[in-house]
Amino acid sequence: MDVNRSLAAIPSEPGEISKRSLTPSQSVLAVQIELCRQNSRCEVEPGIVRELVREFGAVEPEVLSEAFRACRNSSDFFPTIKQLWREVWQARERLATETEAERWRQSRAEAARARAAGEVIEFASLMDLCLQVAAETQIAAPSALDLCKPMPDEWSPLPPVLELERRAAEQQSRLKEWLTRRGQTTSQEVEQHAHISG
Repeated sequence: MDVNRSLAAIPSEPGEISKRSLTPSQSVLAVQIELCRQNSRCEVEPGIVRELVREFGAVEPEVLSEAFRACRNSSDFFPTIKQLWREVWQARERLATETEAERWRQSRAEAARARAAGEVIEFASLMDLCLQVAAETQIAAPSALDLCKPMPDEWSPLPPVLELERRAAEQQSRLKEWLTRRGQTTSQEVEQHAHISG
């Protein structure tokens, strides 16, 4: 029995699905069903083909190929839906692991490239630079814990209006300090300058 004809004969609407309208998953499914049919030397009933399409029609093509291949390698019989789902989940897990490993390799290669180009400074190098600057300027060097501290809450971004109000209050406070240092301590003068600058 030609599996492509069986897949094409599955009604989706009043008409029949033509071979051209098969999704990539369905095309892979047709090929894999035919390979399993030939491997097991048995005929596949149209009802089984329809059920396989219903169950696996949306599974990624590369996952389907790997799952069917695993079933053919482990048994001479046509795979059951349960066996196929088990292989699909294992194939997805393998592909996810391989993808994550490749992403990790790429990030390591990118970090090595950035280090070689001088775009990234190693923590040990940063600590050495801090010690060198501290020795040259005669100030205390920050500890490694100080360099690793998270940013304080004041660095967290605020909504735009609140950020502008915070900046305005900060500038008014600086202006008040500056005027106080110059001897202009009356509140009228501070208000006058704050009004002009705000």
